[in-house]
Amino acid sequence: MHKAKVCDFDGTIIRRLPGTLLERLTRDFYNEQESKLRKLDIFARYLIVKTGKALTTVPGKIFEDQYMTGETTSMQIYEKFILKKLGMPISFVREKAKEYAKLIQQRHIDAFKRCSCDTYIVSAEPIQLLEEVMQNAGITVKKIYGTQFKMVDNIITGFERTKLFAGMRGKHLGLDRILSNGYSEVHAIGDAMADIGLFREYNVIPCTFYDAPEQLYKYVKGKGGKIVKDLEEFFSL
Repeated sequence: MHKAKVCDFDGTIIRRLPGTLLERLTRDFYNEQESKLRKLDIFARYLIVKTGKALTTVPGKIFEDQYMTGETTSMQIYEKFILKKLGMPISFVREKAKEYAKLIQQRHIDAFKRCSCDTYIVSAEPIQLLEEVMQNAGITVKKIYGTQFKMVDNIITGFERTKLFAGMRGKHLGLDRILSNGYSEVHAIGDAMADIGLFREYNVIPCTFYDAPEQLYKYVKGKGGKIVKDLEEFFSL
């Protein structure tokens, strides 16, 4: 059988990381700034972004719509107030990726390597960051679908708007491209509501973790999916 395994990244390949890997990257860049005035400016922008991210969940709560995750809006807020203002060189991404690769547990790296199926990643994280992290971890996947950094003279200036794989729509877009390869069976795993975009096809078996949000847990169970304790168990399905 022609099978594939599809993984989200944040909270799935790197488990229990506070925030996203992109947020960690920009915080690390902030910590390395020497100018106090520069740091104060960035910190003020972080406060704006934090407020904005909280507000993105309000529409879903008001309309009691669990599928309004606000992930795309959060990414756009982050881009406007943080990413465009940092002047972060792509070389900093490559440098920090070596450190971030160590956040992936060795047993999960081994599980990737043992998997006989085609493996994919679909994430709102920037491709350039994920490619570097996975390469440093020694993991090879068939393809990574994700957001792309926009760059000018090797300086990150934002995101390529036509390649923003955030929210359910972004995840579903990546999934559609994977399914176009004609797999007979696809297992997909995620840990957040936005990852339902990976599950919305009849021939995809949805998976999540025992500690997933209650709504996601119930969704996966309701679709006849699998609840697993970790990536090792997921790759053994």
